[in-house]
Amino acid sequence: KIDFITMVCPEGYPVDRPVLSKNLNTNIDEIYLRPPEFFDDLEIEVLLKKKVSQIDPTAKTVTIGGEVIKYDDVIVATGGKPIRPPFPGVNLKNVITIRNVPDNLMLKEVAKPGKKVVIVGASFIGMEVASSLARKNLDVTVIAMEDVPFERVLGKQIGGCFLPLVEKKNVKFIGGAKVAQIKGTAGTSSDPARATGVELGDGRVVSADFVVLGTGVLPETSIVEGVEKLRDRSIPVAECLSCPQAPGLWAVGDIASVVHGEGHRRIEHWCVAMNMGRHAARNIARNTQEPFRDVPFFWTAIFGKQLRYVGHATDYDDTIIEGDLSKMVFVAAYCKGDQVKAVVTMGRDPVAAAAAELMRGDKFPRKQDLTSGWSSRLLNN
Repeated sequence: KIDFITMVCPEGYPVDRPVLSKNLNTNIDEIYLRPPEFFDDLEIEVLLKKKVSQIDPTAKTVTIGGEVIKYDDVIVATGGKPIRPPFPGVNLKNVITIRNVPDNLMLKEVAKPGKKVVIVGASFIGMEVASSLARKNLDVTVIAMEDVPFERVLGKQIGGCFLPLVEKKNVKFIGGAKVAQIKGTAGTSSDPARATGVELGDGRVVSADFVVLGTGVLPETSIVEGVEKLRDRSIPVAECLSCPQAPGLWAVGDIASVVHGEGHRRIEHWCVAMNMGRHAARNIARNTQEPFRDVPFFWTAIFGKQLRYVGHATDYDDTIIEGDLSKMVFVAAYCKGDQVKAVVTMGRDPVAAAAAELMRGDKFPRKQDLTSGWSSRLLNN
Protein backbone atom coordinates (compact mmCIF):
# COMPACT_ATOMS: atom_id res chain seq x y z
CA LYS A 1 0.00 0.00 0.00
CA ILE A 2 1.28 3.46 -0.96
CA ASP A 3 0.28 6.17 1.49
CA PHE A 4 1.76 9.25 -0.12
CA ILE A 5 3.10 10.19 -3.59
CA THR A 6 5.11 13.30 -4.42
CA MET A 7 6.00 14.14 -8.03
CA VAL A 8 8.69 16.75 -8.70
CA CYS A 9 8.27 18.52 -12.06
CA PRO A 10 11.00 21.10 -12.77
CA GLU A 11 9.52 21.96 -16.19
CA GLY A 12 5.85 22.09 -15.14
CA TYR A 13 3.20 19.43 -15.69
CA PRO A 14 4.44 16.53 -17.89
CA VAL A 15 3.83 16.89 -21.64
CA ASP A 16 3.75 14.59 -24.66
CA ARG A 17 7.40 15.28 -25.43
CA PRO A 18 7.64 13.79 -28.98
CA VAL A 19 5.14 16.38 -30.21
CA LEU A 20 7.70 19.10 -29.46
CA SER A 21 9.70 18.04 -32.53
CA LYS A 22 7.08 16.24 -34.62
CA ASN A 23 4.49 19.03 -34.86
CA LEU A 24 5.32 22.70 -34.39
CA ASN A 25 1.71 23.72 -34.99
CA THR A 26 0.48 22.08 -31.79
CA ASN A 27 -0.90 24.27 -29.02
CA ILE A 28 1.17 23.63 -25.89
CA ASP A 29 -1.98 23.59 -23.76
CA GLU A 30 -3.14 20.53 -25.72
CA ILE A 31 -0.14 18.28 -25.10
CA TYR A 32 -0.18 17.88 -21.32
CA LEU A 33 -0.29 14.17 -20.48
CA ARG A 34 -2.80 14.72 -17.68
CA PRO A 35 -4.84 17.74 -16.53
CA PRO A 36 -4.11 19.14 -13.04
CA GLU A 37 -7.38 17.65 -11.79
CA PHE A 38 -6.02 14.17 -12.43
CA PHE A 39 -3.33 14.60 -9.78
CA ASP A 40 -5.72 16.33 -7.39
CA ASP A 41 -8.25 13.50 -7.63
CA LEU A 42 -5.57 10.92 -6.79
CA GLU A 43 -4.13 13.11 -4.01
CA ILE A 44 -0.70 13.22 -5.66
CA GLU A 45 1.42 16.11 -4.45
CA VAL A 46 2.91 17.87 -7.49
CA LEU A 47 5.86 20.21 -6.95
CA LEU A 48 5.93 22.43 -10.04
CA LYS A 49 9.02 24.35 -11.16
CA LYS A 50 11.02 22.70 -8.37
CA LYS A 51 14.39 21.03 -8.91
CA VAL A 52 15.90 18.08 -7.14
CA SER A 53 19.52 18.86 -6.29
CA GLN A 54 20.42 15.51 -4.70
CA ILE A 55 19.18 11.97 -4.24
CA ASP A 56 20.98 10.13 -1.44
CA PRO A 57 20.15 6.41 -1.70
CA THR A 58 21.97 5.60 1.54
CA ALA A 59 19.95 8.02 3.63
CA LYS A 60 16.92 7.57 1.36
CA THR A 61 16.44 11.31 1.01
CA VAL A 62 15.67 13.73 -1.81
CA THR A 63 16.84 17.32 -1.53
CA ILE A 64 14.62 19.93 -3.18
CA GLY A 65 16.03 23.40 -2.73
CA GLY A 66 16.82 23.53 0.96
CA GLU A 67 14.24 20.90 1.93
CA VAL A 68 15.18 17.27 2.56
CA ILE A 69 12.42 14.69 2.08
CA LYS A 70 12.60 11.07 3.23
CA TYR A 71 11.40 8.33 0.89
CA ASP A 72 10.67 4.62 0.94
CA ASP A 73 10.95 4.35 -2.84
CA VAL A 74 12.01 6.85 -5.48
CA ILE A 75 11.54 6.54 -9.25
CA VAL A 76 14.13 8.55 -11.17
CA ALA A 77 12.76 9.52 -14.58
CA THR A 78 14.91 12.52 -15.45
CA GLY A 79 15.44 11.54 -19.09
CA GLY A 80 18.18 12.78 -21.36
CA LYS A 81 20.02 16.08 -21.61
CA PRO A 82 20.66 17.32 -25.18
CA ILE A 83 24.28 17.13 -26.23
CA ARG A 84 25.95 20.35 -27.36
CA PRO A 85 29.04 19.16 -29.27
CA PRO A 86 32.37 20.78 -28.38
CA PHE A 87 32.79 22.94 -31.48
CA PRO A 88 33.05 26.76 -31.31
CA GLY A 89 29.82 28.74 -31.36
CA VAL A 90 27.61 25.99 -29.98
CA ASN A 91 26.32 28.22 -27.17
CA LEU A 92 25.34 31.22 -29.28
CA LYS A 93 21.87 32.55 -28.46
CA ASN A 94 20.01 31.24 -31.51
CA VAL A 95 21.48 27.73 -31.40
CA ILE A 96 18.56 25.63 -30.20
CA THR A 97 18.10 22.13 -28.80
CA ILE A 98 14.66 20.48 -28.64
CA ARG A 99 13.90 19.01 -25.24
CA ASN A 100 11.20 20.96 -23.40
CA VAL A 101 8.38 23.44 -23.84
CA PRO A 102 10.60 26.58 -23.71
CA ASP A 103 12.73 25.07 -26.50
CA ASN A 104 9.60 24.50 -28.58
CA LEU A 105 8.38 28.05 -27.97
CA MET A 106 11.77 29.49 -28.88
CA LEU A 107 11.75 27.51 -32.11
CA LYS A 108 8.25 28.72 -32.96
CA GLU A 109 9.32 32.30 -32.33
CA VAL A 110 12.21 32.22 -34.83
CA ALA A 111 10.66 29.83 -37.38
CA LYS A 112 9.26 32.39 -39.82
CA PRO A 113 8.68 31.65 -43.53
CA GLY A 114 11.77 32.33 -45.61
CA LYS A 115 14.21 32.12 -42.69
CA LYS A 116 17.30 29.97 -43.12
CA VAL A 117 17.79 27.16 -40.62
CA VAL A 118 20.67 24.70 -40.39
CA ILE A 119 19.95 21.45 -38.54
CA VAL A 120 22.97 19.55 -37.28
CA GLY A 121 22.23 15.82 -37.10
CA ALA A 122 20.12 13.45 -39.19
CA SER A 123 18.62 11.27 -36.48
CA PHE A 124 14.93 11.31 -35.57
CA ILE A 125 14.82 14.66 -33.76
CA GLY A 126 16.79 16.39 -36.51
CA MET A 127 14.74 14.99 -39.39
CA GLU A 128 11.40 15.54 -37.65
CA VAL A 129 12.30 19.19 -37.06
CA ALA A 130 13.44 19.47 -40.69
CA SER A 131 10.08 18.14 -41.86
CA SER A 132 8.14 20.50 -39.57
CA LEU A 133 10.12 23.59 -40.60
CA ALA A 134 10.07 22.83 -44.32
CA ARG A 135 6.28 22.61 -44.18
CA LYS A 136 6.31 26.12 -42.68
CA ASN A 137 8.23 27.32 -45.77
CA LEU A 138 11.62 27.83 -44.19
CA ASP A 139 14.89 27.32 -46.06
CA VAL A 140 16.11 24.09 -44.42
CA THR A 141 19.57 22.51 -44.59
CA VAL A 142 20.51 19.32 -42.71
CA ILE A 143 24.19 18.63 -42.01
CA ALA A 144 25.09 15.09 -41.00
CA MET A 145 28.11 12.88 -40.53
CA GLU A 146 26.11 10.03 -42.08
CA ASP A 147 25.51 9.77 -45.81
CA VAL A 148 21.71 9.42 -45.53
CA PRO A 149 19.01 10.20 -42.95
CA PHE A 150 18.61 7.77 -40.03
CA GLU A 151 21.65 5.77 -41.14
CA ARG A 152 22.87 5.01 -37.62
CA VAL A 153 19.61 3.30 -36.68
CA LEU A 154 18.10 2.09 -39.95
CA GLY A 155 21.23 1.51 -42.03
CA LYS A 156 22.21 3.04 -45.36
CA GLN A 157 19.80 1.06 -47.54
CA ILE A 158 16.59 1.92 -45.68
CA GLY A 159 17.77 5.35 -44.54
CA GLY A 160 18.56 6.07 -48.17
CA CYS A 161 14.91 5.80 -49.21
CA PHE A 162 14.22 8.98 -47.21
CA LEU A 163 16.77 11.05 -49.11
CA PRO A 164 14.71 11.55 -52.32
CA LEU A 165 11.69 12.42 -50.17
CA VAL A 166 13.38 15.17 -48.16
CA GLU A 167 15.10 16.59 -51.24
CA LYS A 168 11.77 16.63 -53.10
CA LYS A 169 10.43 18.73 -50.24
CA ASN A 170 13.28 21.24 -50.76
CA VAL A 171 15.33 20.16 -47.74
CA LYS A 172 19.02 20.36 -48.60
CA PHE A 173 20.90 17.39 -47.17
CA ILE A 174 24.68 17.58 -46.75
CA GLY A 175 25.87 14.12 -45.75
CA GLY A 176 29.32 12.84 -44.87
CA ALA A 177 30.14 16.23 -43.36
CA LYS A 178 31.68 17.47 -40.13
CA VAL A 179 30.96 20.78 -38.44
CA ALA A 180 34.07 22.87 -37.75
CA GLN A 181 32.30 25.73 -36.00
CA ILE A 182 29.14 27.77 -35.79
CA LYS A 183 29.97 31.28 -36.98
CA GLY A 184 28.31 34.27 -35.38
CA THR A 185 28.25 37.95 -34.61
CA ALA A 186 30.56 39.50 -32.05
CA GLY A 187 27.70 40.49 -29.78
CA THR A 188 27.31 43.36 -27.33
CA SER A 189 25.83 43.80 -23.87
CA SER A 190 22.49 44.74 -25.43
CA ASP A 191 22.62 42.35 -28.40
CA PRO A 192 24.00 38.88 -27.52
CA ALA A 193 26.12 37.06 -30.09
CA ARG A 194 24.02 35.15 -32.61
CA ALA A 195 24.76 32.39 -35.11
CA THR A 196 25.01 33.45 -38.74
CA GLY A 197 26.14 30.19 -40.33
CA VAL A 198 27.75 26.79 -39.95
CA GLU A 199 31.28 26.18 -41.23
CA LEU A 200 32.06 22.65 -42.39
CA GLY A 201 35.33 20.81 -42.15
CA ASP A 202 36.08 21.48 -45.83
CA GLY A 203 35.69 25.23 -45.38
CA ARG A 204 32.20 25.61 -46.80
CA VAL A 205 29.87 27.91 -44.87
CA VAL A 206 26.11 27.39 -44.83
CA SER A 207 24.38 30.62 -43.81
CA ALA A 208 21.70 30.47 -41.12
CA ASP A 209 19.29 32.69 -39.25
CA PHE A 210 19.26 30.05 -36.54
CA VAL A 211 20.67 26.57 -35.88
CA VAL A 212 18.99 23.48 -34.40
CA LEU A 213 21.08 20.75 -32.78
CA GLY A 214 19.84 17.18 -33.15
CA THR A 215 23.03 15.63 -31.86
CA GLY A 216 21.71 13.17 -29.30
CA VAL A 217 21.28 13.14 -25.52
CA LEU A 218 23.11 11.91 -22.44
CA PRO A 219 21.36 10.45 -19.39
CA GLU A 220 20.64 13.17 -16.83
CA THR A 221 21.73 11.38 -13.67
CA SER A 222 23.95 13.97 -11.95
CA ILE A 223 21.54 14.30 -9.01
CA VAL A 224 21.87 10.62 -8.05
CA GLU A 225 24.76 10.08 -5.65
CA GLY A 226 26.27 6.94 -4.19
CA VAL A 227 25.52 4.77 -7.24
CA GLU A 228 28.17 3.57 -9.66
CA LYS A 229 27.00 4.54 -13.15
CA LEU A 230 27.94 3.13 -16.50
CA ARG A 231 30.24 4.91 -18.97
CA ASP A 232 27.31 6.70 -20.62
CA ARG A 233 26.21 8.02 -17.19
CA SER A 234 23.17 5.72 -17.10
CA ILE A 235 22.07 3.84 -14.00
CA PRO A 236 22.33 0.03 -14.16
CA VAL A 237 19.13 -1.65 -13.03
CA ALA A 238 17.82 -5.19 -12.68
CA GLU A 239 15.10 -6.54 -14.97
CA CYS A 240 12.49 -5.33 -12.48
CA LEU A 241 13.95 -1.77 -12.91
CA SER A 242 15.24 -1.43 -9.36
CA CYS A 243 18.89 -0.53 -8.74
CA PRO A 244 20.72 -3.43 -7.01
CA GLN A 245 23.20 -0.97 -5.50
CA ALA A 246 20.47 1.09 -3.85
CA PRO A 247 17.35 -0.65 -2.50
CA GLY A 248 14.32 1.58 -2.98
CA LEU A 249 15.76 3.40 -6.00
CA TRP A 250 14.21 2.72 -9.41
CA ALA A 251 15.36 4.14 -12.76
CA VAL A 252 13.24 4.32 -15.90
CA GLY A 253 13.45 5.76 -19.39
CA ASP A 254 16.56 7.17 -21.06
CA ILE A 255 18.63 6.96 -17.87
CA ALA A 256 18.04 3.25 -17.21
CA SER A 257 20.35 0.51 -18.48
CA VAL A 258 18.49 -2.75 -17.89
CA VAL A 259 20.45 -5.95 -17.40
CA HIS A 260 20.28 -7.88 -20.67
CA GLY A 261 22.20 -11.08 -21.32
CA GLU A 262 25.77 -10.54 -20.18
CA GLY A 263 25.51 -6.75 -20.27
CA HIS A 264 22.97 -3.92 -20.14
CA ARG A 265 20.59 -2.39 -22.66
CA ARG A 266 19.50 1.25 -22.70
CA ILE A 267 16.69 2.37 -25.02
CA GLU A 268 15.82 6.00 -25.79
CA HIS A 269 12.19 5.58 -26.87
CA TRP A 270 9.22 7.49 -25.50
CA CYS A 271 6.83 4.51 -25.43
CA VAL A 272 9.40 2.38 -23.64
CA ALA A 273 9.96 5.11 -21.04
CA MET A 274 6.23 5.40 -20.30
CA ASN A 275 5.83 1.65 -19.96
CA MET A 276 8.87 1.43 -17.71
CA GLY A 277 7.37 4.04 -15.42
CA ARG A 278 4.12 2.10 -15.17
CA HIS A 279 6.01 -1.13 -14.53
CA ALA A 280 8.18 0.29 -11.76
CA ALA A 281 5.10 1.80 -10.11
CA ARG A 282 3.29 -1.56 -10.20
CA ASN A 283 6.25 -3.32 -8.62
CA ILE A 284 6.38 -0.74 -5.84
CA ALA A 285 2.62 -0.83 -5.22
CA ARG A 286 2.50 -4.63 -5.19
CA ASN A 287 5.85 -5.11 -3.46
CA THR A 288 7.00 -7.34 -6.35
CA GLN A 289 10.10 -7.73 -8.50
CA GLU A 290 8.44 -8.60 -11.81
CA PRO A 291 10.81 -8.27 -14.80
CA PHE A 292 10.16 -5.65 -17.47
CA ARG A 293 9.68 -7.56 -20.73
CA ASP A 294 7.93 -5.08 -23.04
CA VAL A 295 8.98 -5.16 -26.70
CA PRO A 296 10.59 -1.81 -27.63
CA PHE A 297 8.60 0.29 -30.08
CA PHE A 298 8.85 3.74 -31.63
CA TRP A 299 7.55 5.62 -34.63
CA THR A 300 8.44 8.69 -36.64
CA ALA A 301 6.72 10.77 -39.30
CA ILE A 302 8.53 12.67 -42.06
CA PHE A 303 6.45 14.66 -44.54
CA GLY A 304 3.44 12.48 -43.83
CA LYS A 305 5.33 9.19 -44.23
CA GLN A 306 5.20 7.11 -41.06
CA LEU A 307 7.72 4.50 -39.99
CA ARG A 308 7.20 1.91 -37.24
CA TYR A 309 10.11 0.19 -35.48
CA VAL A 310 9.61 -2.87 -33.26
CA GLY A 311 12.42 -4.54 -31.30
CA HIS A 312 15.99 -3.38 -30.80
CA ALA A 313 18.90 -3.94 -33.17
CA THR A 314 22.04 -1.96 -32.47
CA ASP A 315 24.09 -4.92 -33.69
CA TYR A 316 22.90 -6.77 -36.81
CA ASP A 317 24.57 -8.50 -39.75
CA ASP A 318 21.76 -8.74 -42.31
CA THR A 319 18.61 -6.92 -43.36
CA ILE A 320 15.83 -8.77 -45.16
CA ILE A 321 13.47 -6.43 -47.02
CA GLU A 322 10.09 -7.23 -48.54
CA GLY A 323 8.28 -4.54 -50.49
CA ASP A 324 9.24 -1.43 -52.46
CA LEU A 325 11.70 1.00 -50.87
CA SER A 326 11.20 3.54 -53.67
CA LYS A 327 7.48 3.72 -52.87
CA MET A 328 8.19 3.64 -49.13
CA VAL A 329 5.93 0.62 -48.63
CA PHE A 330 7.94 -2.23 -47.14
CA VAL A 331 8.79 -4.45 -44.19
CA ALA A 332 12.39 -5.01 -43.10
CA ALA A 333 13.81 -7.52 -40.64
CA TYR A 334 17.14 -6.77 -38.93
CA CYS A 335 18.92 -10.03 -38.16
CA LYS A 336 21.87 -11.18 -36.08
CA GLY A 337 22.76 -14.72 -37.04
CA ASP A 338 19.46 -16.58 -37.30
CA GLN A 339 17.63 -14.28 -34.86
CA VAL A 340 15.42 -11.39 -35.93
CA LYS A 341 16.25 -8.49 -33.61
CA ALA A 342 13.92 -5.81 -35.00
CA VAL A 343 11.28 -5.15 -37.64
CA VAL A 344 10.67 -1.86 -39.46
CA THR A 345 7.56 -1.11 -41.49
CA MET A 346 6.30 1.68 -43.71
CA GLY A 347 2.78 1.52 -45.09
CA ARG A 348 2.32 -1.84 -43.35
CA ASP A 349 1.24 -0.88 -39.83
CA PRO A 350 -0.62 -4.16 -39.08
CA VAL A 351 2.62 -6.06 -39.66
CA ALA A 352 4.37 -3.96 -37.00
CA ALA A 353 1.64 -4.80 -34.50
CA ALA A 354 1.83 -8.51 -35.38
CA ALA A 355 5.62 -8.49 -35.08
CA ALA A 356 5.42 -6.94 -31.62
CA GLU A 357 2.98 -9.59 -30.44
CA LEU A 358 5.14 -12.43 -31.79
CA MET A 359 8.28 -10.98 -30.22
CA ARG A 360 6.49 -10.59 -26.90
CA GLY A 361 5.76 -14.32 -26.88
CA ASP A 362 9.20 -15.22 -28.27
CA LYS A 363 7.44 -16.71 -31.31
CA PHE A 364 8.88 -14.58 -34.11
CA PRO A 365 10.15 -16.72 -37.03
CA ARG A 366 13.86 -17.29 -37.44
CA LYS A 367 15.77 -15.73 -40.30
CA GLN A 368 15.73 -18.98 -42.30
CA ASP A 369 11.91 -18.86 -42.31
CA LEU A 370 11.72 -15.40 -43.91
CA THR A 371 11.05 -16.66 -47.42
CA SER A 372 8.89 -14.94 -50.04
CA GLY A 373 5.69 -13.57 -48.53
CA TRP A 374 6.97 -13.77 -44.96
CA SER A 375 5.67 -10.36 -43.89
CA SER A 376 2.08 -11.21 -44.87
CA ARG A 377 2.32 -14.56 -43.08
CA LEU A 378 3.06 -12.74 -39.82
CA LEU A 379 -0.55 -11.55 -39.83
CA ASN A 380 -1.79 -15.13 -39.78
CA ASN A 381 0.31 -16.41 -36.86
